[in-house]
Amino acid sequence: MIKKRILWAVALVILLLIVPFAFVYKNNQKVFLFGYRYYTIKSGSMDPSIKINSIVTIKKASSVSINEGDIIAYISEELSNKVVVHRVTKIEDDSYITQGDNVSKGNTEKVKKDNVIGKCVNINNKISTFISRVSTLQGLIIFIAIIGIIVTSTVLILNLIKKEWRKT
Repeated sequence: MIKKRILWAVALVILLLIVPFAFVYKNNQKVFLFGYRYYTIKSGSMDPSIKINSIVTIKKASSVSINEGDIIAYISEELSNKVVVHRVTKIEDDSYITQGDNVSKGNTEKVKKDNVIGKCVNINNKISTFISRVSTLQGLIIFIAIIGIIVTSTVLILNLIKKEWRKT
């Protein structure tokens, strides 16, 4: 009976850890979860505002809500349709002029408004190391194994305490 409960608890924890990751990608593209997308920054072009391996939260935004100085995520035609996160330096009728904070002046990109994914609403520089490790398959497996060990150990310890308490 106890072994069955432990197995159910471990299965539930694993399910709760895996299910959110299953919905992050659809057709190999990130989807919005509750109106937000999360990206790990892979270059230093926005340093010191956004450090390498930081996590940024991008919210869908209309072109009306984007102002000069805002940080946006967009699909860069100059970089083979890769997602780029840069600051808006100028707004034109049908496009934005963007530039990284750590990029030399004049090194700007003209971004069509249709290519904008959204506006950066949060930057997390602290969790970056953990997320960058867990975002690999090997890291995710290790993380799930650690959580499984913690849950199993906790259940076993609680059962031992319960047995000792019944004896007294």
